[in-house]
Amino acid sequence: MANKFILHGKQLAAILNSEKEPIYAYVGGIRSGKTITGAHWALKKIIERPKEVGGIFSNNSPQLNRATLKEFIQVLADYGLIEGEHFVSGKNPTPYFGYQSKFDKHGMVWSFANGAQVIVFTLEQYFRGIELGWAWGDEVQDASLDILQVVRGRMSGSKHPRMLWTLTPPSSNPDLDELIYGADAIPCTIGTTYDNAPNLPGDYIASLEKAFDEITFRREVLAERVTLTGLNWLYAFSRTKHVSEKAAYNDKMPVYVSIDFNNNPFVAVLAHRGWNGTSEYIHYFAEVAITGSQVGSDETYIEALVRHIESITPAQATNKNYFITGDATGRAQSVITKVGRNMWAEIQQAFRIGENSIAVAKSNPPHQESRRLCNSVFAKHPEVLINPACKLLIRDCEFVQALPDGSILKGSRADQMKRADALDCMRYDLHTFSRSWMPF
Repeated sequence: MANKFILHGKQLAAILNSEKEPIYAYVGGIRSGKTITGAHWALKKIIERPKEVGGIFSNNSPQLNRATLKEFIQVLADYGLIEGEHFVSGKNPTPYFGYQSKFDKHGMVWSFANGAQVIVFTLEQYFRGIELGWAWGDEVQDASLDILQVVRGRMSGSKHPRMLWTLTPPSSNPDLDELIYGADAIPCTIGTTYDNAPNLPGDYIASLEKAFDEITFRREVLAERVTLTGLNWLYAFSRTKHVSEKAAYNDKMPVYVSIDFNNNPFVAVLAHRGWNGTSEYIHYFAEVAITGSQVGSDETYIEALVRHIESITPAQATNKNYFITGDATGRAQSVITKVGRNMWAEIQQAFRIGENSIAVAKSNPPHQESRRLCNSVFAKHPEVLINPACKLLIRDCEFVQALPDGSILKGSRADQMKRADALDCMRYDLHTFSRSWMPF
């Protein structure tokens, strides 16, 4: 096999230093080569320990299939290993390579010509009866330590079992943070995005520095131990910097509407997006909160919400100049909509607009991902302003707290400080219309 890779020093250190350690970690920044490192480590074990069952796992199926295995397949291909000739996945290896399989079922099993077999799985799956000799876990920074310990308990397939974890610094996982950085930390190599700079586009790191807030940059690029415990969810918000009457209604600009669905109230935030010369801006100029007392006897909550939005954006109501997003749960049938309709169908009808004016994801973005995006936008975007009249949104930005895992602290609907309705509207808006602010 011709080696088409030149691994940087931190990658080599992780592969070599892990040889004598039962468990080892390569902790790295974005694009520092974590998955490539793990793929090389796994291939090395396949070659050197073909009699042992190996394991490759990640947190969930999308991560496993779209990232971990995708990179692993690429590494195999670049070393000249071809599926069907040098390995098979999901198939009994006997017709291909002539040896007896260690498994009765092969749905998640990869078998190689030298007799090595690897089971691929996610930490969401319940597995039993597996005895692994080695295992590589990719992007495990958000994994439960209890589940990782279950996997470690399956490392009975060798006299000298080996496990490698590849991960970014855990931001909201105290147990794993302590295991990586604490007094009794497991052995590890820490690599930064800079270490892999020769393999990245020339302006890549500069684009990260431009987009990320300082805390995210230190953790995601420099791979530093940075915890967010004790910080508000939107820690980059500053009333002095981000609240201004400059965020005002403009009858000539499109209105971006983002809606959060609750039984009481229904909330929406309204924004303009545009350019001041060469500088981009996002202006949240109004918010709407509809309670039961504002809903007419012959209308639904949604019809009342739309009526109110149109009353404060009359030019856009006339020209149908709206771009709308919001809560993905509105795709489901609800008892508060008309029979046979979901909320988004009713919104489309109430606004009298076409489907192209509505952009709603299949599911709401995870709070942790939203936190990174929202704080980076508020820290580094040229101009994000909120009108002082948007009291719900300002209150949420200023006071909503985060749980240890980075999600939004929500509680009883009776406690206004734990509703976060306007904050939800804003994060839906940023994920839909400003997602390109993040360089990955």
